[in-house]
Amino acid sequence: MKNSPKIDTPIGEIPVGYHGATSQFAKFTSPPILLLLVLVSVLISEMAAYFIVDAWHFPFGLKTALLDAIVTIVFVFGALYFLVLRRMRTQAGRLQELEKALLQREADYLGIVEDQTVLICWINPQGEVSFFNNAITKYMTEPSVKILGESYLTWFLPQDIPSVKMMISQLTPDHPSDTGEFLQKTAAGDLRWFSWTIRAIYNPVGELIHYQAVGVDTTDYHCALEALKESRDGLEQKVQQRTFELARVNRELRAEIKTRKKNEGLIKMQSAALEAAADGIMITDPEGIIQWGNPALADLSGFPLSELIGQTPAIFNSGFHSKVFYSNLWSTILSGGAWRGEIINRRRDKTLYVDEQTITPVVDRGGQVSSFIAIKHDITARKDAEEKESRRKWELQALNSVGTSFSPSLEFNWRFTDLEKLLVDELSVHSGEIYSYDPDLKRFDLETFWKVDAQDANAPISGPLNPRRVLEEKKPFFTTFSQPGRGEALCIPLISLGEVQGVIDLAIQGSKIGKDDRLDFFESLGYQIGVSFHNARLFKAEKKARQLAEMMWNVSLALSQTMDLNTILKILIESLEQLVPEADGIGISKLKDGLLHETASSGMSNHDRPEILDIHDFPLLREIVETQAARLVVDTRSEPLWRSNFFLPTTRCWLGVPFRVAGEITGICYLESENPGCFSQREVGITQALLAEAAIAIQKASYFEDVRAGNERLQALSRRLVEVQEMERRYIARELHDDTSQALIGLAFALEIIKRDADKPEAVASGVVEIDRIIGEILDNLHHLAVDLRPSALDHLGLIPAVRQYIDAINEKGAIFIQLDVQEQSQRLPGEIETALYRIIQEALVNVIRHANATRANVRIEIDEEQVRVFVSDNGVGFNVQDALSNGRLGLFGMRERAEIVGGSLTITSGPGVGTKISMEVPYDNEFIDRR
Repeated sequence: MKNSPKIDTPIGEIPVGYHGATSQFAKFTSPPILLLLVLVSVLISEMAAYFIVDAWHFPFGLKTALLDAIVTIVFVFGALYFLVLRRMRTQAGRLQELEKALLQREADYLGIVEDQTVLICWINPQGEVSFFNNAITKYMTEPSVKILGESYLTWFLPQDIPSVKMMISQLTPDHPSDTGEFLQKTAAGDLRWFSWTIRAIYNPVGELIHYQAVGVDTTDYHCALEALKESRDGLEQKVQQRTFELARVNRELRAEIKTRKKNEGLIKMQSAALEAAADGIMITDPEGIIQWGNPALADLSGFPLSELIGQTPAIFNSGFHSKVFYSNLWSTILSGGAWRGEIINRRRDKTLYVDEQTITPVVDRGGQVSSFIAIKHDITARKDAEEKESRRKWELQALNSVGTSFSPSLEFNWRFTDLEKLLVDELSVHSGEIYSYDPDLKRFDLETFWKVDAQDANAPISGPLNPRRVLEEKKPFFTTFSQPGRGEALCIPLISLGEVQGVIDLAIQGSKIGKDDRLDFFESLGYQIGVSFHNARLFKAEKKARQLAEMMWNVSLALSQTMDLNTILKILIESLEQLVPEADGIGISKLKDGLLHETASSGMSNHDRPEILDIHDFPLLREIVETQAARLVVDTRSEPLWRSNFFLPTTRCWLGVPFRVAGEITGICYLESENPGCFSQREVGITQALLAEAAIAIQKASYFEDVRAGNERLQALSRRLVEVQEMERRYIARELHDDTSQALIGLAFALEIIKRDADKPEAVASGVVEIDRIIGEILDNLHHLAVDLRPSALDHLGLIPAVRQYIDAINEKGAIFIQLDVQEQSQRLPGEIETALYRIIQEALVNVIRHANATRANVRIEIDEEQVRVFVSDNGVGFNVQDALSNGRLGLFGMRERAEIVGGSLTITSGPGVGTKISMEVPYDNEFIDRR
C-alpha cells in the first residue's frame, strides 16, 4: 500500500504516534512506581520540614506541630496525586484500546480496497492522485514509478485526455458521477480497454473534496465482440464444410455398408468430434424425430438429452414464427436443399433465445432423405447488441426528424403530424395529447391531440395528467388515465433551460412502449420539443412587445394631438380594446369626494348601473384608492371583497387600475371578463402604461381647459371693468349734474342777487347766509361722492370701521337692516387684503339691496392668527348659482376674482327661496400685518 486515507471513527481521528506515548505513560503509572514516588515524597517532605523548623529555632512543641502539619500536607497531596495519576492511567488504557480498534478497522478497510481487482484511486481537485490500490500498480505503472501527487491524465492516451477532462468538468452535486470507456496503455506495454466510473465527492456544504475513480478491464468484452464477427464469418464456411463432410460420409456409408466394421474407428472419431463441438448438433429421422444430440444441444436448450431423444424440434417452438415459416423450411429440406436462417426458440425454463441454424438433409444412395442434421449456434447476445444499436439509430433518426419538423418555425404552428406519425407508426401509440404551458397564467393549453383506436374516439380530454408532478419532477414518468378503459400513460415533460414548457401524454396500452423501457429517448424528445416551445414563446412575447410598443407610440401620438377630454377617453377605451382583446367590458370612472362618477365605458360595462357610486360601499374599490395600487381578481367567486351589485353577475375576472393625474388618484379604470383567470400581470402592466400616457394628455387637457376658462373670465372681467368704469363715470356725472351742478347754479344766482343788492346791507347778509348753505351742501355731496369711491376710514381706521360706517349709512336709509358681527381685532390687516374684503362686502350688500328683496342681512368677520373669514348672508329670494355663473353675472365673477388675487377662496351658496350665503377665507402672514 502506497498511502493511507483517513478513516472516520466514533471517537474521531487519533493523532499518529499517540499509542506510543500512552504506552510510556502506562509504565510510569504502575502501582510499585507510584508507591515508591509517594514514599520518596514523604521522606523529602519530612527532611525539608525538619531543617526549616530547626533553622528558625522554634520551641520544641511548636517545632513538633509545624513538622506534623508539613508532613500531613505533603502526604495528602501525595495521596491526591496518586489518585489523579491512577485515573489518568485508566483513561490512557481506554484510549489504547480505542486506538487498536481504529487501527484494526483501518487495516480491514485498506485490505478490502487492496484486494479489489478493479482499479480504485482518489484524485484531488487539482487532478493529482491522492490514493490508489494494488490494481492500479498492476495495470498502470511500474512499481518503481511514483504515483502519489502525479496527474491521473498520464494514464490515458493523448487523444482521450480532452474527453476525460470534459467528463470530470461536467460533474455537479446534482450529477456527481459519469462513466466513460477508454483504450489505455498498461504497465506491460499492451493496449487494453478500461471502463472508468468517476464520482465527485462533496462535503455537506457542497464543496468538492476529491474524485473517486473506479476502473474495470473490459478488454475481454471487446475481444468477445471481435470474436463474434470472426465466428460469424467462419461459421458458414464451417457449416458448409461439415455439411459436405457429412454428405460425403453418408455416401461412403451407403456405398460401403459392407465395410462398416472397417470404418468403425473412423465413425467413433467423428462421433467424438460432434460430441465435443461448441455448437449444438442434432440428427433427426425424415419425420423429424430427434435421434441424437450432442451435449452442447442440451446446454443450449436447457433440456437433458434423455428428454430430447424421441421428440420433434417442436419442443423448442416459441410461438414466435408462423406456420408459413415452418412450411417453407420443410419444403426446402425435403427437396434436398440445405436451409440456413435464424429461429427464435424457447428453452426449458421458458426463456427465449435466437438460434442460427443450418439444416442439411442426408440422402441415401437411392436419393431419398434418410435423416437431417441441424447445427445450432446461439446468437442471442449478438442480436441483443444489434437490437440496441438499431434502437439507438432509430432514436437518433426520430430526434432528427422531430427537430427538422419543429426547428424551422418560431410560431406555434409546427408540423405536429410528423410527431404523431412517428409515434403511431413506429411505437403504435394509438392516442396522445400535447399541451403547452404558460408560466405567467400557470396554465396548460391543449395544442393538438390524436385518437386512432375506437376506444379513445369518444374519450373526453380533461387536461394534462398529474400537472403538479410534471412541474416538480421535470422527468418522464408512467401514470394512469383517469378515464375508464384508457389504461396506462406516459407523461413526457417538455423542458427548456430547466423550466417546463409543456407536456405530452401518451396512451401506451397496446403500444411498443413498456414500463421497463429506459426513458432516455423520451427525455431527449421532451428537451428537443421543449426548446422549440420555449423559442416560440419568446418569439411570441417579443412580437407582442413590439406590437405593444407600436400601439403605445400610436396612442401617445393620438393623445398628443388632442386637448379634448372626451376624445382622450375614447382613444383610451379603443386602445384597451385592441391591446386587451380578452376583456368583455371596459369602464372609466372619475373619483371626486369619495364618489365614483361613470365617465366612459364599452362592451358589457354598458349595462344599467348607478352613475354615481360611493367607494365606501365597495371594499375592493376602497382598497384600490387607499393603496393606490392595481387590484387583480382572478376569479370573483373566490374573492371575499367582491360585490356584484355594481358589476354584472357574469363577471368572473376583474382588473381595477387607479387613474393618477399630477400624482393624485382621479379615477379608476376597470376591465371585466366572463372567463376566470383571463387577466394576468401582463394586462396590469398594459393598462398602467396606457393610463400613464393618458394621464399626461388629461393633465394637458385640464390645463388647456383652465387656460380657456381663465381667458373667458379675463374677458368677462375686462368687460366688467369697462362697465364699472362707465358706471362710476355715469354715477359721478349724475352726482355732479344733479347735486353739485344745481348747487353751483344756485350759488351763481345768490351771487347775482348780492351783486344786484350790494347797496342793501340786509339783502347782502341774507345772500351770504344762502351762499354759505349752498356751499355746505356742495361739500356734503362731494364728501359722499368721495366716500362712495373710496372711504377714507378704510385708509385711516381699517377694514372693520369702514365696513361699520358703510353699514350704518345703509341702515340710516331704512330700506333693509344689516347686522354686523365682528371678532375684535386690534391689529390691522395688509392693505390689499382690507381693500379686497371691503369691496367684496360692498358688492355683496349692493347685490342684496338690488336683487334679493331681503329685509335682513348679516355680515360676520372673524380674524385669527392665520386667516380672516367673512360671511355675508340674507333672507332674500335666492337664485341658482350655476345658472348665474353660466349667464355671466360679472358681479359674482368680480368677487371671486378679488378673493383669488389675495390668495383666498370664495364660495357662494344659494337656491330659489332659501336666501344667499357668501363665505370667504383669506390666509395672511402675521409678519406682514399692518400696525397702522
